[in-house]
Amino acid sequence: MASTIRVMQGELDFGVQVKREFLGWESPLLNLLVDWLMIRRDELAEMVVVVPTGQSGRRLREALARRGGVLAPKVMTVGSLSKRTDVSKQIMDLAAWVKVLRKSRPEDFRGLFPKDPLDGASEGFGWALSMGRQLADLRWDLEDCGVSVREAGWKSMESERWEDLSSLDQQVTQQLKKWGQPKTLSELNLGAGVKQVVLAGICELGSVTRSDLKSLSGRDVLVTALVHAPEFLKSRFDEWGCPNDAWCEEEIPMQDWKDKIRVVEDPALAAQYVVRKVGRQSLRPEELGLGLCDRELGISLQRAFGDAGWKLYDPDGKSVEASNVVQFLRLLLEWLKPWRPIKAFRSMLNLVEMEGFLPEGANRYLLVKELDEYLEKRLPESSTDTVGRMPAGHLRSAMEVFLDETRKLEEGSGVRALRGWVARILGRGDREVAKVLVEPLAEVFEVLEGIESKEGSMQVEHAIEYLLEASKGLRVYGDLEGAVLNMEGWLELIYDPAPHVFLVGMHEGAVPESLPENSFLPENFKESIGMPGAKQRYARDSYLMHALWESRASVDVVVCKVNDAGDPKTVSRLLLRTSGQDLAERVKLLFGEAQEKAPNPSAWTRDWKLKILERDNPYRVEDNEKVRTLSPSALRDYLKCPFRFYLKRVLKMERYQAGKMELNAMDFGNVVHEVVETFGRDEEIRESTKAQEIAAYFDAVLDRVLESRYGSEPSLAIRIQVESARERLRALAHKQADQRADGWRIQHVEFSIGERREGKESLPWQVGGHPVNMVLDRVDRHEVTGQIRILDYKTSAKAKTPMMAHLTKWVGEECRPLLGELLPLATGRGKKLIENRWKDLQLPLYAWFAMEHFKSDEIPEIGYINLPKAVSETEFSLWSGFDEVLLESAKEWTLGAVKGIEEGRFFEPAELPRAEQEWDEFHLLAMDGIREAFDFQEM
Repeated sequence: MASTIRVMQGELDFGVQVKREFLGWESPLLNLLVDWLMIRRDELAEMVVVVPTGQSGRRLREALARRGGVLAPKVMTVGSLSKRTDVSKQIMDLAAWVKVLRKSRPEDFRGLFPKDPLDGASEGFGWALSMGRQLADLRWDLEDCGVSVREAGWKSMESERWEDLSSLDQQVTQQLKKWGQPKTLSELNLGAGVKQVVLAGICELGSVTRSDLKSLSGRDVLVTALVHAPEFLKSRFDEWGCPNDAWCEEEIPMQDWKDKIRVVEDPALAAQYVVRKVGRQSLRPEELGLGLCDRELGISLQRAFGDAGWKLYDPDGKSVEASNVVQFLRLLLEWLKPWRPIKAFRSMLNLVEMEGFLPEGANRYLLVKELDEYLEKRLPESSTDTVGRMPAGHLRSAMEVFLDETRKLEEGSGVRALRGWVARILGRGDREVAKVLVEPLAEVFEVLEGIESKEGSMQVEHAIEYLLEASKGLRVYGDLEGAVLNMEGWLELIYDPAPHVFLVGMHEGAVPESLPENSFLPENFKESIGMPGAKQRYARDSYLMHALWESRASVDVVVCKVNDAGDPKTVSRLLLRTSGQDLAERVKLLFGEAQEKAPNPSAWTRDWKLKILERDNPYRVEDNEKVRTLSPSALRDYLKCPFRFYLKRVLKMERYQAGKMELNAMDFGNVVHEVVETFGRDEEIRESTKAQEIAAYFDAVLDRVLESRYGSEPSLAIRIQVESARERLRALAHKQADQRADGWRIQHVEFSIGERREGKESLPWQVGGHPVNMVLDRVDRHEVTGQIRILDYKTSAKAKTPMMAHLTKWVGEECRPLLGELLPLATGRGKKLIENRWKDLQLPLYAWFAMEHFKSDEIPEIGYINLPKAVSETEFSLWSGFDEVLLESAKEWTLGAVKGIEEGRFFEPAELPRAEQEWDEFHLLAMDGIREAFDFQEM
C-alpha cells in the first residue's frame, strides 16, 4: 500500500522508487527545504539528505538546529556519493597506467601515439605519469556515465585510436587484478537504518550515481528529489530533478535589470560598488547574500569589505596544494636529483617543516641568512660539491645532517622510509593542513606499500609524485570566527536564504563554468555516449539563474571589464538570455563603456609614502670619535644623488638579488681583478714581453680562481661568463706585452690607501680633513723616464674613455648637487662649449694622492685598462689632456662633496633620466620616482 501511495504522489522511472516534489521558488530553497523536513520531523533520523556542496550542508544543519531539529538527518554532499572520492583506488589506477605505459612501446600503439616521445621519454616515469594521468581521468569520466573504454570506442570515428586505448585499458585492468585492487562498495554506504534519501536541489548526477541510487529500491529505500521550481515546469527536469536541455532555450526574466546590472572597470571598483550599495540599502548581514561567481575577484572583495569593517569568510577554502607541506614535497623531489641542488635546500629552509631535519638547536632563520650570503658570493649549484668547501659552522653542519638523512631515505626501505619523512613533515607543519592530509596520505602509503610487495622497492621520487597526486583537490577551510558574511560560490547560492543577493563577476567561463578541453572527448562525442558536457552545464546554470531571480527580493549583478592583471573579461551569456529591444539595450550596456571608472585606470597611483628613517650621520667629524671613511665610489654615489647615498651608505639599504644564477658585473670584475692582481704580484711573469706566455699564465690563474670561488663544477652560465673573461684576458696579454716592451714596469698592484686592512700597513690620507680609503689597481713606472702612471682595470661591457666616465653635461632639471664651478668644455662635432659637472672623481683622486705621496710636482698619467666585451677594443686608455685646471676643479668638487656629506645634506633627491633609471638600484622601490615615494616634508 505504501508503495502505491508513493507511485501516486511521485513520478516513477521504469518502476524505480524515485519521486519528484516541486517546492516552488517563491522563497529561497533553504527555507522551503527546512519547512519540508520539519513536517517530517519524526522521519529525520532515518533520512539522508544529499546537498550540492559542503557549505550547503553546513547551512542546512545550522538552519535545522535553529528550528529545533534535534534528531537531524545525515547530510551528505553529492560528490561523496561518487566512487571517485576513493583516493586509494585513484592512486592504484594511476600507478597501473604508469606501469603499463612504461613497459609498452609507442610504435605498437600508433593510433594513440602517432609520434614517439622525445629522447626515449616513453621509458621515463615523468612521461608515463603525465600520460597516465590523462588516461586514468578519461577512464573515470567514462565510468561516471556508465560507459567502458571499449564501449566508447564503438561510437567513435577514431577507431584505431580507441582500439589502442582499449588494449591499454585491458592491460591496466589485468595489472590491477595482479595487484589486488581494493574492493569498492557495489552499493551506496548510507549507514544502517536509512529508509529515505532526499536529493535536495541537486542539479547534476552522474550515471553511476544514478544507477547506485536506483539499486536502493531493492533495499526498500525511497529516493525523493526535491526541486526548487514550481510544478508546472516539471517537463524541464529529468526524473532525478536535474534541469534538462529545455533550460538552454529559456529567456531569463530580469525585472528592473537596468538598475540591477552594473558594469565596472576592474575588480577593485566592483568591490567598492558592492560595499557602497550595501551601505545605501542599510542591509544587515543576514539579509545579504554575496555570490562570488568569478574567483579572481575574491581578494579585492575581501579587502573592500574588510576596509568597511566586514570580515568575509570564503567557504571555498584554500587548496592544500598551496600549503607548506605540499611545497616541501615538491622541493624534496627537486632535492633528490643526483647533484642535490643547493637552491632546493635553500627553499626548504624557508619552510617550518624543515626544522624536523635540522641539528638540535639550529636556528633556521640564521641558517637562511648565512646561506643567502654564501649563495650570492659563490653561486653553487650542487650541495655535494659545495659542502666540503664551506667553512666549518652551523650551516655546514646542517647541510651535512640533511645530506645524511637524504642518503638514509634513498637507501632505506622504499615507501616505508618516506612514510617516516612525511610524518615528520606533518608534525611540524600547519595542523589544519595535517588534518586534511593525514588520512588520504595514509591510504596512499598503504596502496604503494602493497604495490611494492608485488613489484619490489619503489623509487622515492615516484612515491612522492603519487603523494602529490593524492593532495590535488583537497582544501583547507578557514576559521569562521569574526566573519559576518560568506563569499558564496555559484553552486552554493541556492542554499543562501538571504533575500538580497549580489552576483559579483558574472563572467563567461565562470558562469556558465567552462569545461577543460579534452582531446579524447570532444563535445559532439560526449553527447553520443550520454556524457554531460557544456550544453548540460549551460542548462544547469540557466536554471540556477532563473531560480535565483525568482526566489529573491533583489538580485544585483556586477561585471568587470578587466581583471586585476588588466586582462579583458567577457560578460556571461546568461545575461543576454532575452530578445528584441530588451536584448539590444542589454548588449549596449554590457559591451559599452564601464559605468564605474577610475580617474585614470591605466595609471598606478600611490596611496602611501615611505617614511625616511633618521640615523646619526656616521660621516660627521667629531673629536675623539671614529668617523666613517670615504672612498671614490662613495663620492660617486653622492654626486649621483645625495638621497640615494643616504639610503645606501647611511641606512645600508641594498637590493637583494634573489635567485641569482650567474655572475653580476661586480662578480665578473672581481674574478678578472684577482687574475690581474696575481699577475702583477708575480715579479717574474710581469716582466715578460711574450703575449703567449702571459696569456697562458692568465688561463692557469683564471682556472684556479674559478675553482676556488665556484667549485669544480660551476654552472653552465658561469662557465660561459668565465670564457668571456678568458678571451678578454688573452686580448690584454698582447697589450701588456707591448706596454712592457715600451718600458713600462708594474711597481704596485692593489696599492691600499687608508686604514690597515687584511694585514696591510696603514697609509693614511685625508681630503679636507676627512679620512679616505681607496685602492689603486695598478701603479706603473717607466724604466727610462721614471714617469708614474696610475691605471684602473675596467671590465664593463662597453669601453669608456676616462673623460667620458668622469664628466658629463650639466642638466639643472636633474637636481644634482652643484659642488663647484662648472667646467665649460668643447665637445661634439661643432666643438661647442658645454658646461660639464663631475659625475666621478676616482682618477683625479688617484692623481692628487700620487702627487703628495710620491712628492711630485708633475701630474701623473691616469687612465683605464679597458677589458670590454668586444676584445678588439681592449686597450690602455689614458686621459689625454688631464691638466692642472681639471685637477683643481676635481679638488673643488671633492671638497664640496666631503663637506656636504659631513653636514648631512642628503635629503634632496636627484631626478634621474630614463637611461640612468635602468641602473638605479632603488628604482623598484619607487616606480613613480624617489621624490614621490618618500615623505620629505617630515625631514
